[in-house]
Amino acid sequence: MSSRVHFQNGIIYQHAHRDGLSVETLKEDLVELLKIQKELEKEKAPFVMLYDATNARTADSEIRAQALHNMSCLNYTRVAVFGIRSIFLNQMAKLIIMGMGKGKKIKIFDSKEKAENWLKNGGWFFSQKIKSKI
Repeated sequence: MSSRVHFQNGIIYQHAHRDGLSVETLKEDLVELLKIQKELEKEKAPFVMLYDATNARTADSEIRAQALHNMSCLNYTRVAVFGIRSIFLNQMAKLIIMGMGKGKKIKIFDSKEKAENWLKNGGWFFSQKIKSKI
């Protein structure tokens, strides 16, 4: 499993590569996320992800296209993003999320704590028994 993706306490944690985003790392992460998704679907558990974008410094058109592809392949319940330091990247991410029509499922936060709180306070989160040992 990629060191950038892990599953713990019902939440999938993913973080940007220490050297920033690249098409290759996004593709690698998608493989891992799809494996986790398959296990969660077997258990009828929600796909809840926390994405740490602290290391994301830029997002050229190829990276944005791969990120959109990744999100279109995943059947997520909620995704919380935190750590975007660039005002430009933050606004671009919000526009992409709105353009995808996913504003209720994907949110951007200014701290990990706020992001985790939003993920955990969905009524569905604790009502699901997550048995996964991914």
